[in-house]
Amino acid sequence: MAGFTNTKENGLEALIVKWLVEYNGYEKGNNADYSREYAIDEICHYH
Repeated sequence: MAGFTNTKENGLEALIVKWLVEYNGYEKGNNADYSREYAIDEICHYH
């Protein structure tokens, strides 16, 4: 039997993140580093 497929929103989000990181060179960030005031990942942007 095939593995469980997560068809909920968080399952789709996980697939998108995985694809972007593995195939498009994106770097997964941390939500705590995101500044809502400036709409930017401050840790990633300033390094």
